[in-house]
Amino acid sequence: MSRYIDPPISLQFKGYQLRTDVKVALIEVPGIAGEPHFCIKGMHDPADGRKVILRAGALYVRSIGKPESVEVQTRAAMEEIIDSAVTARLRAFVEQAGKAGLVLGTSPEAATAAAEADARWFDQQRRAGFD
Repeated sequence: MSRYIDPPISLQFKGYQLRTDVKVALIEVPGIAGEPHFCIKGMHDPADGRKVILRAGALYVRSIGKPESVEVQTRAAMEEIIDSAVTARLRAFVEQAGKAGLVLGTSPEAATAAAEADARWFDQQRRAGFD
């Protein structure tokens, strides 16, 4: 798959045995994690060389109501993909910023209060180091 997709994706293959003793395979495909995946190499149907299966440069999504992937066809569908990618990136940024100690999403008053509390804490730590 990696020779057809950029950036590469990691598929998870799992096997299950149902209560009826039927064995089934499950292929787990991850969702967009901040960036869409583009087809980078075309593929034609081996039985009918004229039929395109994958088109280089295309962006594929899951169709609604059918277990298949289809090429993005509309501006609205592309906007959904972009919004989803931006949301994923924003969540990752907020998480990373929080780990770095940044306060996000607060009112100016709350941010000022947090900065003042940080300054008091820093002063206490500094004084404790010199006592």
